[in-house]
Amino acid sequence: MQVTLSAFFMVLTLSPLLSPAEAGSSRFIEAGKREPLRQKGYIDFCEDHPKEECDKKKTIVPPLPLEENNISKKVFLQELTSFNTHVNQKITAGTDFEPFGVRDKWLYSERNDFKGDCEDFAIYKKRQLIKEKNWPESAFSYAIVISKSPTGLREWHTVLLVRTQWGDFVLDNLRNEVLRWDQIPSLHFIQFTNPELPSEWLCVQNNPLNRSWDFYKHLKAEKMHRVFCLPEKQADELAKRKKAKTS
Repeated sequence: MQVTLSAFFMVLTLSPLLSPAEAGSSRFIEAGKREPLRQKGYIDFCEDHPKEECDKKKTIVPPLPLEENNISKKVFLQELTSFNTHVNQKITAGTDFEPFGVRDKWLYSERNDFKGDCEDFAIYKKRQLIKEKNWPESAFSYAIVISKSPTGLREWHTVLLVRTQWGDFVLDNLRNEVLRWDQIPSLHFIQFTNPELPSEWLCVQNNPLNRSWDFYKHLKAEKMHRVFCLPEKQADELAKRKKAKTS
C-alpha cells in the first residue's frame, strides 16, 4: 500500500497499553486516541479473516523474548534480522494491481511464492513467526507509516512491529536490518493495530516528529481525505482548506 503523500500528525491522549515505566521511554510506541483506519483493504482483510486476525481479543503477555528462551538482545536481533532478510528476498515485491486489479489488498498467505506489497510482507512475517517461534499474537502490531525516500518523496507504507523487552522493533520489506521504531528517521509512525484487539487502530502518541506543522502546510488538497490522527488545530485548518477548494 503506497500512495504519495506529504502529511503527518500529532495525537492527544495516552492509552493504558503501556506501564508507567514503559510509557516514559521512546523505546516503546505510546498509544493515543482510537481512530478507525479508513482503508478498504484492511476492512476487507478483517472480514475475510476474522478468526485468524481481527475478531478475537488477544491475551497480553510480557514482551519478547519469552522467559524460557533466555536469549540475549544481540542474538535475538540477529535471528530476527536473518528471518526478515530471508522473507524479503524470498517474496517478490509487486503492486496489487497486477494480480487483483485493485489499488490495495491485504493478502493472507502462508506460502512465500506470491507477489505482494508492503502489508502482504508484514502479514506473512507475523503468521510465520507465530507458527515457527510460537510467539503470542499480542506481540505483533501492523503499523501505518509515512516513508520518506532519499529524494524527499513521501508514501504510505505498512510495517510489522514486534514488542520486546528492549523496545518495539520494525520488520520492513524495504530494509533487511531490524531496528527499533525510534531509530528509523525515514519512517513517521501514524497508527498501529491494538495488540489486544487487532480490528482496532490506535494513533501514535510519542513520535517526536509529529508536532511539526511542516507536515501539514504542504499537503495537497486532494490528499486531505487520507489524513487521520490529526490534532484539533491541524484538523480544523485542513478542513478549511478543503472547504475553500470545493466552494
